[in-house]
Amino acid sequence: MKAIIYRRYGPINEVVEEVDSYPRACISLTGNQVLIKIVAASLSQRDYKLMQGKLALTLFSGPKVRKGGKIPGCSVSGIVTAVGNKVKSLRQGDEVIGMLPDGGGLAEFAAANEKCFVLKPPNLTHMYSASLSYCGVAAFQALRYQADLQPNERILILNGSGGLGSLAVQIAKCMKAIVTATTSKNEKMLDHIGADFVFNYTQGPWWEEFQGSEFDVILNCGDGDSHCWLHCPLVLKPKTGRYITFVPDEDNKVTIKAYVSNMLWRKVRTPFSSLPRYKTCKVEINHRNLLSIAKLAKKGRLKPVVDASSPFAFSENGAKNMLLKLGAKEASGKLVMAIDPVLAQKISPSVKPKHCISGKKDVKGSSSPAQGRAFASPTSTGSHNSSSSTLFSPISSTDERRANAGLKMGFNKISNSVREGTRRFSGKIRAKIRRKPDGEMINAPQF
Repeated sequence: MKAIIYRRYGPINEVVEEVDSYPRACISLTGNQVLIKIVAASLSQRDYKLMQGKLALTLFSGPKVRKGGKIPGCSVSGIVTAVGNKVKSLRQGDEVIGMLPDGGGLAEFAAANEKCFVLKPPNLTHMYSASLSYCGVAAFQALRYQADLQPNERILILNGSGGLGSLAVQIAKCMKAIVTATTSKNEKMLDHIGADFVFNYTQGPWWEEFQGSEFDVILNCGDGDSHCWLHCPLVLKPKTGRYITFVPDEDNKVTIKAYVSNMLWRKVRTPFSSLPRYKTCKVEINHRNLLSIAKLAKKGRLKPVVDASSPFAFSENGAKNMLLKLGAKEASGKLVMAIDPVLAQKISPSVKPKHCISGKKDVKGSSSPAQGRAFASPTSTGSHNSSSSTLFSPISSTDERRANAGLKMGFNKISNSVREGTRRFSGKIRAKIRRKPDGEMINAPQF
């Protein structure tokens, strides 16, 4: 089968190659695996750093990859072509999205356990669906399990306009949090997908802008600043603040020594200082989490943002261009490769087409303010209505959203002040109460 592979670690232009005779993926008919025809696939920063040998796990295998080469990409959308007889949730012909545990997305076919796939949201094309699984699950796990984000809590999402950050913004809004996101040039796109406040970090350091803001959570989706977490005490709540990150402390090659040293240093230093709780996210394939992401997308509450340069051609040059743009961090949303260009743009025939906005032109021909493609229900044909042009339907406007967020913040401050006053008053009362040896109270306050 045709595939994009790399046989060793190194610069993208030197290691990426296209092959037509890669061994075709296959499954056992007596197992619980699923074989899919891949229609579209997307890459993440993990793929880029893995190919360059910048991740610690690549140091164990040396400069060479396994025999025959390795296929990058773990986030895919496609069609089921065969299933094992123990598979219960899927059948041949189903359109699915999935996460491949060991890569393999930039190829014509892939095979994995049925728990790695769920039904594709019918209102999304394969091109948009391919951007959902890995980053959607990553953001979901970070916010729900690592950050334990609660309603009305304030969260700062660093690099909120990327493929991961844009999904994290929307998932945080689904969890009823007050979201502030940083970006370098995509303020309007972040407004469209629901961020309450947006800060352009080219205007200055975010920790200076938000000093004293007392956020509950900071989620780092790609800020490459060295030791970014050391600035967090300036903007996080002193005792309950949480710092969650997907990226290392330094944006360079991560060695085993540096990784272990940083981890042990944080473990020792954090409990005895004002530094926030530090957690590094490790994305795990979880069928229930993937199903939750698909349901949010099906309901229209989670809208993938795809860069205007997508889809990339299924070729060596297309893969190189895609990876180089990914490494340069110039994308506004996810970068997607169309393995089957015809099927990648099609939507389920039972779904009525709606308005779609891209970074170049919308389907009506007017210029869109967003830098990336923000999804409503992408299609190139069909009728349109004015009610379908809202990108984030639960919120009527940016001004109203920010006003509501301001009211919530004010209410939370009042509630915290009342709670703190009650606690102090109760402490004073308890301090006045003394007991004799026989249990009789003295100096008890009179009410």
